[in-house]
Amino acid sequence: MFLTRAAVRNPILVLMVCIAAVVLSQIALARLPVDLFPNITVPAITVATGYSGASPEDVERAVTYPLEQAVTRVAGVQQILSTSRRGASTVQVWFDWGTDLNVPEVEIIQNVQRIARSLPDGVTQPSVLKFDISNIPVAQVVVSAPGMDARQLYQLATDTIEPQLERLPGVSTAFVNGGLVRQFNINVDPQRLAAVGLSLPDVDNAVRRYNALLPSGSLRNSQIDFQLKVPTLLRDVTAIRQVVLTSKNGVAVHIADIADVADAAADQTQIVKVNGQPGITMGVVRQPSANIVGVVNALRAALPRLTGLPPGVAMRIAFDQSTYIRAAIQSLTREALIGGFLTFVVILVFLPNLWNLFIIGIGLPLSVATYLGDRPLSRRRDRGAGEYHPAPGAPGHLGAAGSLRRDARGRDGSLRLDGDDRGRLLPRRVLDRGRPSALRADVSHHRVRDVRLLPGLDDRRSGLEPAAPPRAQARWGA
Repeated sequence: MFLTRAAVRNPILVLMVCIAAVVLSQIALARLPVDLFPNITVPAITVATGYSGASPEDVERAVTYPLEQAVTRVAGVQQILSTSRRGASTVQVWFDWGTDLNVPEVEIIQNVQRIARSLPDGVTQPSVLKFDISNIPVAQVVVSAPGMDARQLYQLATDTIEPQLERLPGVSTAFVNGGLVRQFNINVDPQRLAAVGLSLPDVDNAVRRYNALLPSGSLRNSQIDFQLKVPTLLRDVTAIRQVVLTSKNGVAVHIADIADVADAAADQTQIVKVNGQPGITMGVVRQPSANIVGVVNALRAALPRLTGLPPGVAMRIAFDQSTYIRAAIQSLTREALIGGFLTFVVILVFLPNLWNLFIIGIGLPLSVATYLGDRPLSRRRDRGAGEYHPAPGAPGHLGAAGSLRRDARGRDGSLRLDGDDRGRLLPRRVLDRGRPSALRADVSHHRVRDVRLLPGLDDRRSGLEPAAPPRAQARWGA
């Protein structure tokens, strides 16, 4: 009754609230994040380690087993899964669902660092990673260019394309697959190396010593302070050939005396072909809170505007996650329209009245709009369970509209007026009909003239409320 009275007495306010609900729903719908997977945290931490050139048996004995012993000391571990393959070790530590991984991650890092000193020489620093669904690439860009080999394509992608893609809004990283990595190869002649009394570790140490980034200091006097910049990195084949290994009888032995230096590439582990020609692929990873559809749209708009590309470079998106999301949203919209149409048909069949159809036709879209407008503004966090609870949804708003309709209508579904109602304004008649049925008496004398039963005024045919007894009207006479 309160809702009915407030709506009837303030029609302009109700209209403004409805318009505000529609406007807020459109704003909220535009800002609503869209994702392929829900925001879940997989309770797993991975420890990855590399041991180049070692067999799976050696990796298991020298790397995997010590790491397993280190992570088992962490509290709350459910199971440990380890994989040892040639040159690499992977240890997965699983916890119970719902576990906060921040504390176990710190403990695992401390335990791994403690035993890292006992690992064999040549083992890379173990990496501790948490599994995150957002690390799955949202799109894959294919790059090809006629007349460019795999090494040139890789350098173009890492130096020119990758930095521009990582500056896009919502993009976390962009990594390159395929191509050839530029590398200087030193092919040592064993006989000449043995003749000067050196070994391969001596050559490796000499190259590392000369290829170090060292501060050069500064020159100062009473007038200037000049910062020196001396190139200490080996940037070409000539510089590498001039590296001094040792000296024999006052004569310096250079790398050129015992080896051949070539500007080549590292061993290729991935091969990408585009229409039979060398190519590369670039995976684009979004930020954890970024919208997948928005990131893909920004990527599609940015590809034609990339700068610094030579003529003939072709780029296209071979895969993106937004395709499935767009199809799912279109299917959801289509099903919602079909459901609304069937609702109108059912109402028209069981309640053949255009006024009922009009009420539902206005109430359903307005209820959905109010729900969308309330959802981003009314979310409250349950601190105990760590979950979000949305605001009340469409059934409550639709029920309010139905209550207003029942208060204003008669039992037979029409807005008919009694003889004593015709002289009053419509809002007043609606409020009177919304009041509960009561016994009304017309007292004129002490003797009852006639008593008749009238049907109740509320619409009870919907089954939502129990039927009330008939209203009695008595007339008293002499």
